[in-house]
Amino acid sequence: MMDYFNEQGYDMFDVTIFSCAEGARKPEQWIYKIALDRLQVMPRETVFIDDKEENIAAAVGLGIHGILFTSPGQVIKELIALPVNTVLELQSTP
Repeated sequence: MMDYFNEQGYDMFDVTIFSCAEGARKPEQWIYKIALDRLQVMPRETVFIDDKEENIAAAVGLGIHGILFTSPGQVIKELIALPVNTVLELQSTP
């Protein structure tokens, strides 16, 4: 399975995390902790966007900003509505 994922050209992403390789999946908090660790960011510096409420709730439980996806426009509005200090932190994170 990982050969397939590696062939897909996910090099546009800083980090890729595949639940089948990690032995954890959403909404298990361990998968979010893996992401935070690999990205070297704090939960408050992070926004998690998903279309399932239980996955958002798990991320929010760790202190990650969560946005429940319903449409691209809605996500953009919610990102813009984040507190300014959060947006500045997000922009300054390498």
